[in-house]
Amino acid sequence: MIKKSESINMFQKAHPATYNILIGIILFIMTFAVYRQVINHEFITFDDGIYVTDNASVKKGISLRGILWAFSLTEKYDSPYWHPLTWISHMLDCQLFGLNAGMHHLTSLLLHAANSLLLFYILSSATGDLWRSAFVAALFALHPVNVDSVAWIAERKNVLSTFFWMLTMLSYVFYTRRPNILRYCVLILFFVLGLLSKPMLVTLPFVLLLFDYWPLERFDLKQSGLHKKILYLVLEKLPFFIISSYSVYISTVSLKLTRNIISTDYVPMQLRLENAIVSYAAYIGKMVWPSGLSIYYPFPASIAVWKIIASLILLVSVTIFVLFKMRRFRFLGTGWFWFIGTLIPVSGIVQGGLWPEMADRWAYVPYIGLFVIISWGGMNY
Repeated sequence: MIKKSESINMFQKAHPATYNILIGIILFIMTFAVYRQVINHEFITFDDGIYVTDNASVKKGISLRGILWAFSLTEKYDSPYWHPLTWISHMLDCQLFGLNAGMHHLTSLLLHAANSLLLFYILSSATGDLWRSAFVAALFALHPVNVDSVAWIAERKNVLSTFFWMLTMLSYVFYTRRPNILRYCVLILFFVLGLLSKPMLVTLPFVLLLFDYWPLERFDLKQSGLHKKILYLVLEKLPFFIISSYSVYISTVSLKLTRNIISTDYVPMQLRLENAIVSYAAYIGKMVWPSGLSIYYPFPASIAVWKIIASLILLVSVTIFVLFKMRRFRFLGTGWFWFIGTLIPVSGIVQGGLWPEMADRWAYVPYIGLFVIISWGGMNY
């Protein structure tokens, strides 16, 4: 007699597309059910005015003049920094819905739902493991820290840029199976669109290299000729690193033009480094126990020494553990260094505008690395 679990596994192997579609539908329904209330929410006074309600260029909707404004690098004070595709997405919403806040919220919600589905398909395609991939996608879709990104209209840049992040990664999975120039150009296109939405994607080339290690396993730390293989994979990402560098340059110029960069005379570099260390530990804490969430965490005037030492011990201990175990459990290396690496642009070494101690929205992509560790690690022990 065939056991029930065996029959399920047989059906899953025989009908993988059916399971993918079914899980995708469930993920979408769960995400929409939790966030549908945002459709009844209004604009808020914190940044929504800058991005939509008080921005004359955005409220006029799509126009050639508006698009030129979005791409311009002039000294403009109605634009916090350069992310033209995000401006155009807000313009499109105004063109279609006017200042109906609910519909603006709906656009962000649909983008978040799409990001969750794409994350599931990326992991399931790369690993072949539907259930672990679905669990990661569910954590991403429903974790309370991500409310900041989804339910705040001013954070359209976060969900929109992540949409192109996910499209880049999914395209990368397909590219590695059959590399050719057309697929590579599609990769570059999605990557550039993501950077035009938010410069947070500057760390994506690094994440692609992590993906080469696991789950794609394009190189093995034990194999001969390892240096040549890694060199090849780095050179393969060279155009991405060059584009990332240019994006950093453009973002810096933009911040200088809008006079948004905070001088180290005002916030010393030592305090920035201390806050970055403590924030990494705080992000881990909020992932495990998401309490006291806020739209804004004021930057501290000083930080207790014990917090810095405790946070540093935690980060170093976990990193050492990962380095010792990652040859056996590759997902540990990808997950942990995904989390560490993707938070670097918002670590506060360079600060602009009303810079907070930390921000829930900044964990939107980095938490995926920790979710991978939880999902694959939890089912391995």
